Amino acid sequence: MAYEIIWETKGAQIVFKEKPSYEEVWQANNEFVLDARFPSAMYVLYNLIDVKKFPIESKDIKKTAEIDAKLYEINPDIKIAVVGTVDRLFIWA
Repeated sequence: MAYEIIWETKGAQIVFKEKPSYEEVWQANNEFVLDARFPSAMYVLYNLIDVKKFPIESKDIKKTAEIDAKLYEINPDIKIAVVGTVDRLFIWA
């Protein structure tokens, strides 16, 4: 698995490794928002520090964002952060 979700007291960190595929990002995102702790989470940190390549297309990110917008109505106060060093990540962020 190219990711791990680490639940913390007030939120979660989703840690990705190497070169996550769109399917892995989608799976991690779904696992996070479908978790019973999601409605009370104050933050999610997408940790992509160990990612070397990010081969995900902008259209995939847009599709995910549109679906997430509906899901985040459950928790409108959640804060989202993305940390990484690959330039392509900033398209996603």
